[in-house]
Amino acid sequence: MTTQREDLELETHESFQRNEWRIQRAGWIAWTLVIIAGLIGLLGSGPMSHKETAAADGSLKIEYDRYLHYHHPTQLTLSVGEIADDELQIKFDRSLLDRLQVERSEPEPLQAEITDDGVIYTFMQKASSQNIKVIFHVDYERFGACQGTVEVVGHEPVTLKQFVYP
Repeated sequence: MTTQREDLELETHESFQRNEWRIQRAGWIAWTLVIIAGLIGLLGSGPMSHKETAAADGSLKIEYDRYLHYHHPTQLTLSVGEIADDELQIKFDRSLLDRLQVERSEPEPLQAEITDDGVIYTFMQKASSQNIKVIFHVDYERFGACQGTVEVVGHEPVTLKQFVYP
């Protein structure tokens, strides 16, 4: 319906304007939801993104972010329970290593051994060490859903489930 206002001589299209307002409100709602998702951690680091997972036998606990960004460095913090050996061996499986690049670790491993199904990092530990912490600095090479396991060799694995945004 087109009306003409006599005082300003302007034509208005009320149905067009109502549709424009609806689209504008939908845009406001969409952007508000994106901002809220970002603040709570669904689009990257934040409270909903931070996750802590542990092995069933208590040998390993991993702290990581579930939602990441492609080529944005992050870290996996591993806390290892009491281990009887002088050497600590941590294994990343192949499916996880296909998605990420280990840039460095703290402390430095004595060696990294490539196997058919992953990589085993060997660390020297002190005889009295309990609850050893190892931090792996990683960068994700591909985006999309990512799942893989990390384990202390000879113990239960811990499964990581992550999503990497482009």
